[in-house]
Amino acid sequence: MGFLDKLLGRSRQVMGDVAGGGSLNPEQAVQQQAEAAKQRAESAPDNAQARAERDAQNRVEGTDR
Repeated sequence: MGFLDKLLGRSRQVMGDVAGGGSLNPEQAVQQQAEAAKQRAESAPDNAQARAERDAQNRVEGTDR
């Protein structure tokens, strides 16, 4: 799910709230949570690599936390 898809989905949710549609139905809520978990899992390797590089640079510079 790309940025535009998230933006459109959120805007539809807000429009539904304004129109009195209430919150997401249970199936939509589960789908939204599953997509968020998938995105976190996909970004985990990149986040781990960035943290490893930052930690290595800190050790080289002597600014290890």
